[in-house]
Amino acid sequence: MWLQTLDPGAATPPHRHDCDEVVVVLAGRGELHIAGGVQPFGPDQTIVLPAEVDHQIVNSGDEPLRTLAAFAATPVRVVLPDGTPFALPWSS
Repeated sequence: MWLQTLDPGAATPPHRHDCDEVVVVLAGRGELHIAGGVQPFGPDQTIVLPAEVDHQIVNSGDEPLRTLAAFAATPVRVVLPDGTPFALPWSS
């Protein structure tokens, strides 16, 4: 589990991982880009991201987006859409 803060206009890189992820939105608003679509979300919502599906979280609001996230397994393999490995902040 980890807390993440994205400033207004910031985004995670598009990526996928080899297990499910659950993200709880603590504050702020954003967009989930997944499966060719865009899903808006706000505080007190939970996002479930399935394994092996490319996705990106974007702060579309005007305040910091704070989330609490957890992977369903560890260690987790995270890759960019082209398959390039992506190091999580605590693994570098």
